[in-house]
Amino acid sequence: MENTEIVYKLAHWVETNIARGCTEKQLIDVLILEGRPEATIARIFAEFKKVASKKIAQDVIQQHKKATSLFRLLAKLHYQNLKNLTIEKINTLSKEDFFNNYWTENKPVVFKNFALGWGVLEKWSLDNLALRYGDTLIEVQTDRERNKFYELDSIKHKTKMLFSEYIQLIKNVDESNDFYMTANNQVLRSTKFKELLQNIPNVSDFLNPPSDNGSWYLWIGPKGTITPLHHDENFIVHAQISGRKKWKLISPLHFSDVYNNRAVFSKVDIENIDYEAFPLMKNVNVLEVVVEPGEAIFIPLGWWHGVVALDEGVSLSTVDFVFDNKWKFENP
Repeated sequence: MENTEIVYKLAHWVETNIARGCTEKQLIDVLILEGRPEATIARIFAEFKKVASKKIAQDVIQQHKKATSLFRLLAKLHYQNLKNLTIEKINTLSKEDFFNNYWTENKPVVFKNFALGWGVLEKWSLDNLALRYGDTLIEVQTDRERNKFYELDSIKHKTKMLFSEYIQLIKNVDESNDFYMTANNQVLRSTKFKELLQNIPNVSDFLNPPSDNGSWYLWIGPKGTITPLHHDENFIVHAQISGRKKWKLISPLHFSDVYNNRAVFSKVDIENIDYEAFPLMKNVNVLEVVVEPGEAIFIPLGWWHGVVALDEGVSLSTVDFVFDNKWKFENP
């Protein structure tokens, strides 16, 4: 049997020749011609695969370090412009100006007059909605306060109830994060609620007309609901019909420092950051803005955000832009 030193040398010989384009079969044939026993050839290739795996791991670690350093430098450069430390509030723009200044710049913004001309702020009050849709069966995320990963485990928290029952839950509390009618309910696609979309007369020309195609989402909840830190996989506009929401946003340039958990969620509680458990968050610029009734916030691609409802309220969000809004992320 060949000694260990020779096996190591031949394993590196295999590595070198594989890199030069040789196949494993060609190299095995050479070793057989040299009279190497079958057991020795097996040891040589087992050692080669160990060396190759270690090298691949080292390469991946080095690439991650390089990407992390590059994005931290880009974030530092980005925030040298102090304007980037705040989220602007502006009037709604034309499609061209929005595309050039916010979409392709991947820059968040709040539109001050986004929904004011729709004439729905009064019509979509909780009382009016309850009168019209009280007998509609809806899906609510419940028992959120017993599980801090309620969004990750959202399937376990689905509850069906009448909309009138849900409105009564809201009326019975001053503040709660225990129940919330979130975007996942799909009521604008599959129930009478979809007629609400027909009552929106004018949307910005960078959006497609509202429809029940599954790209428009209704949110209704009490004061105190919390959407934990995450990023979405599309550009989004989120409009406040009633109530206010506080948004905290983090640029995707900070992706290495936000402690991505599973899928699109972070491990960090953005409202109560534990810097001992998550020290890299000290590198992160957190932008904050309150979105008022009639306003809408534009969340660009990959921007992390956490949201707190400051009042009971109704919101409408969409991913239905006139621009291509289909993207593929590699998630952990």
